[in-house]
Amino acid sequence: NDVVMRTNADGSVEIVPLCYISNSEFITYIASKPGKYSLTSNAKIYSDTDGHWGKNYIDFVSARTLFGGTSPTEFSPDTAMTRGMFITVLGRMHGVDISKYSGDTGYTDVSPSEYYAPYIMWAKSEGLMDGTSDTTFAPEEPIYRETMALVIANYIKASEFETIYYSIDNEEEFTDIADCDAETVEAIELMQKYGIINGKGNARFDPKGSSTRAEVAAVMQRTVITVLNVSSSVPASAKSHEYITRDRIRMGIWGFPAKFCTVEGVKYLAELGVDLVVRGECLANTAVRNILINYADLYGIELYMYDYGNGAQVPSESYVNSMLSTDLKMLVSDYENHPSFAGHYLTDEPGTDYYDEFAKITEYYEKTLPGKKIYTNLLPMYANAAQLKYGASQAAIEYYDADPDLYRKYCEEWFESYDYDYISTDIYPLNWVVGKGVTKTTYRDYVESINQIASVARERGKEFWCFIQTFGWNDTKRTPDEAEYRWQCYSMLSFGCTGILLWTYDGSGGVYDSMINTATMTPSDAYYDLQKVFSEIKQINDVYLEYKNVGAFTHNPKNIDYVRMSNQYKDFSPIASLDSNECVLVGCFEKKDGSGGTAFTLVNMEEFQHGNNANVKIKFNSNVEKVTLYNRGVPSVLDISDGEADFVLPIGEGYFITVE
Repeated sequence: NDVVMRTNADGSVEIVPLCYISNSEFITYIASKPGKYSLTSNAKIYSDTDGHWGKNYIDFVSARTLFGGTSPTEFSPDTAMTRGMFITVLGRMHGVDISKYSGDTGYTDVSPSEYYAPYIMWAKSEGLMDGTSDTTFAPEEPIYRETMALVIANYIKASEFETIYYSIDNEEEFTDIADCDAETVEAIELMQKYGIINGKGNARFDPKGSSTRAEVAAVMQRTVITVLNVSSSVPASAKSHEYITRDRIRMGIWGFPAKFCTVEGVKYLAELGVDLVVRGECLANTAVRNILINYADLYGIELYMYDYGNGAQVPSESYVNSMLSTDLKMLVSDYENHPSFAGHYLTDEPGTDYYDEFAKITEYYEKTLPGKKIYTNLLPMYANAAQLKYGASQAAIEYYDADPDLYRKYCEEWFESYDYDYISTDIYPLNWVVGKGVTKTTYRDYVESINQIASVARERGKEFWCFIQTFGWNDTKRTPDEAEYRWQCYSMLSFGCTGILLWTYDGSGGVYDSMINTATMTPSDAYYDLQKVFSEIKQINDVYLEYKNVGAFTHNPKNIDYVRMSNQYKDFSPIASLDSNECVLVGCFEKKDGSGGTAFTLVNMEEFQHGNNANVKIKFNSNVEKVTLYNRGVPSVLDISDGEADFVLPIGEGYFITVE
């Protein structure tokens, strides 16, 4: 609700967007051109707008001082809008200097002492709005819808604004505007094209209909967005939307607390290597959201917002209806044109019983906001049968299903409910033995849990994303070190993962204690460990994306529970034989362009408690001519003159290797 008022050299006053706002003691605004600026907070609270359909519109126009209340505490949203009120609102939006308009108004029914008098004089002088006759204006009469359309169209043309074009699906040909003059018909069609004033259904525009103050608030909100372009406060040096949403190995993060949402905080994220934020606490808080959005644009961080719905795992009928009736254009009006805006977070860990409901919401969302996507994170394989059916929060329900393929079916049904682009889950494998904080163990189905969901995505040509363990949140979970971060990342890459995300949002309100002390804003060892690993992975990004994953297999599993894996990939063509003293995971890849090139990952899967190196010898088939090893992102061509290569992988190490 904060705005900046700019007084230009010619004396005109404009409302301009507040691009950068911090919740600390400093507020920073980057001016787009010279002028005298002042900052004010204009949030208004009215007793008669709570629960009203137009509240968001009313808050928008009231905060920008376009509308005043009918009393200090009331807005009167359902009262008819008069001609005098309407032109006053438009004049305030324009920033009319009312001191220039005084004396005889030229209309017998407009006294110079009335609040709307100078705005009526301004409209007459600019040719924006006619009176009802040569001598009368009828300021207290309701404003017709056709008159609003004509005046706003006149204003846009006279001001030569570069407007935002809103493409309206199924534009109607109104059947009740035949009696309007040609200029008015053109204005009505223009208003529909811009999405400022729409029809009333059944091919009706209702040109002589009146409008309430709430309805006009909605019209003026859309006019402000379209004419003043307030949703496009994008810094000149921002990355493009195409760059931010490009194909890549995404390095993401779950949650972004409001108290961390400062210039310094966003810079820390960018320097860590994060280029995706999902479900940030601050993304639902307009006051602190702006700084993240603008700096996300600058640093190329993709954002999935968190102000659509409330993340319900078990959506009620009313919840679904509410989501399907949300005015999404209004919801995203403040940030729709920001390059970093990629879509919205919808829910976390739903059950199959509610897939169809979420699919309805997703379809509505993506149709209404073309190019934007819904983000949902699914349950991991260690969820019980009740959770897989009803959602994570329903773990206590007495429901059992002994089907050994239950989790795979859970993933398959997700894609059957809607044509999603990717599938995402979270897998946290790093444990302490309960009561023994020095004995490291690993989740027993770790590799198989990745394999199950990744194979479903691979078979459908979809992307696979996964949250990795970032910190220890209780006595049984441990905070990873550098080797354990790297091991998790390469385990994911072995199954074609293109989204490696960090879960850092805990139950106490989003404290980033695992990476950054929010009290002192100083990074932890975990931050620098992750920064190093993420940097290495970004170095292999381009070459990794040249290949598609075709499966994986393990070698020398040694009865290790967490490396058990079904449907292992057989006969990977470039490898004739492989020998290793410890268990290794091999992810298999083929060139996307069909040229015949292959690649593979090689990951030491030995238990961290033991800390053993994996000594691996690979004999390549005779047609292999060149092998390039990417060790921590750095490429080197191996000597395979004898058809073999030796690899020494320290504990937690992973390599990406291309074969020609």
